[in-house]
Amino acid sequence: MRTTNRDRPDHRGTALRLISIWLIGLAVLFLLAAPAAADDAAAGTPAGNTAVYTVAEDGKSFTADIYLTDLDTFPIVAEGLFWGLGGDAELKGVTDMVLTDTDTGEVVTPKAVNGVLTFPKGNYHLTFTAPIEGGLFGGNSLYLTYPAKFDVTVYIPEPYTTGHLVLGKINEGGVVSHTGSGTVVTYTGIEKTTVPFYDKSREMVLYVFAGVWVLILIIAIVRYRSLRKRQMLKKKDF
Repeated sequence: MRTTNRDRPDHRGTALRLISIWLIGLAVLFLLAAPAAADDAAAGTPAGNTAVYTVAEDGKSFTADIYLTDLDTFPIVAEGLFWGLGGDAELKGVTDMVLTDTDTGEVVTPKAVNGVLTFPKGNYHLTFTAPIEGGLFGGNSLYLTYPAKFDVTVYIPEPYTTGHLVLGKINEGGVVSHTGSGTVVTYTGIEKTTVPFYDKSREMVLYVFAGVWVLILIIAIVRYRSLRKRQMLKKKDF
């Protein structure tokens, strides 16, 4: 007996549905790659309160170049246990620390308690090198906190980057820009933030992983709709 048109599999329609759903899935994945949009940055940062951080080429340490205006404390700390709910912890492994009074040119030796430096109130230039803290998904992050509002710049070299909605979301009004040598994140008037970064290859791994699951979902949906359609046609035949 010849198969009627209504009983024939609609291969063309199924293919079009597969392609449409696949394209939608890819569009969603690429939207995740866009740097997270930031709120307007806070205003009123005192002149001279600036911090510049440069991540090492191996991603395992960073150098800090900081100018303090009319301050007497500065924390060099790591995020404590349970995302800092128990308070900040002293950042271990800090080296090459130099604190210079910019008014007199004198090198000052600060007191340090639990990672918080104290010194006579004034204007200073602080430099040091410190290790990078590990982050989510095998990435890394800089935990930054200040005693007042600071303008902050973070330089991240290739092959590392940041700004991905999943792998490295930037908060606190951070602005992500890309140069020929890496990624730059800038903040205006912040007192605390975390700067995550990751190897660019992790983006491709994420897309492949997500793409596989999207494809599995598409196949499952198409299979379900096909079986449901056949059952409905059989009921009509009776």
